[in-house]
Amino acid sequence: MTMDHADLPSHGIFDGLRRRGLWLLMATVLLIPKLLSMRRNRRRWNVLRLTTATLGALVFLGAILWRDTHDVNGLFVAGCALMLLAAMAFPETPKLNIDQRARELGAVVVVEGGRYRSADQPEVSVNLFIGKDCVWLLDKGLHIRREIPFSLVEPIRVEPADGSCTLSIGPPETPTSLTYRGPFASHFAQVAQATLCNQLRHELPILR
Repeated sequence: MTMDHADLPSHGIFDGLRRRGLWLLMATVLLIPKLLSMRRNRRRWNVLRLTTATLGALVFLGAILWRDTHDVNGLFVAGCALMLLAAMAFPETPKLNIDQRARELGAVVVVEGGRYRSADQPEVSVNLFIGKDCVWLLDKGLHIRREIPFSLVEPIRVEPADGSCTLSIGPPETPTSLTYRGPFASHFAQVAQATLCNQLRHELPILR
């Protein structure tokens, strides 16, 4: 049995490229968490973007200077890619969470608010942010959908229905109605009612 030795160099080159590719892949995987963490830090991320853009500009300039003596198509592509990446990779926009939004509004407790439909808006899921003298209805994006002063909160009524439960806040003539659905609809509505009543009596709510 004979072996074609002419194939050995090509196999060696292929193995070397495969090892380098695997190393690059592993390095990229290890860097992803660090890059995501850095992206949350606007200042550090912008420094990295500026560095990447500068490197891309230098590579592009080098390609222009060497275009008469070298094949620089790859450098042109690499320089443009680095500058485009720097331009498109914006830092992560900080997002408020429920606790931060509650502190911002001065709410002392947050409870599930079911579904709310205003006169000119589609039905949305909301949370009740209950403060010392006011109740806010906030959607899942933490935008205020309605603000109800405590003077207009009572009476607070829970009205069960088939497969749902309605929490009505305020005078019967102009109530704010919240609809709870699912197997725990009654429980969530009663928790919200009890929390509102406790806060109206200036007691710390014990149900969340």
